Amino acid sequence: MNWKERLQECLTHGYKELDLFDNGLGSEGGIAVAEALKTNTSLRSLDLESNGLGSEGGIAVAAALKTNTSLSSLNLWDNDLGSEGG
Repeated sequence: MNWKERLQECLTHGYKELDLFDNGLGSEGGIAVAEALKTNTSLRSLDLESNGLGSEGGIAVAAALKTNTSLSSLNLWDNDLGSEGG
């Protein structure tokens, strides 16, 4: 099982908190997280600190938050989001 499949599994099995601090997800990982967040209804807290998401990943996560109604805590610190992604 690759990391994308594992991430999707975590986000579809009722996890309430997920700490992905410093996992080197990059923009590809940010986009994968965003896709999973669009349909997730259980996650309350997500830590994505220090993953190098960049502006592309930041934009994707922000877009996912438009439909995600369960997340109440999100840490995006130290991700080089830039003005476009932040």
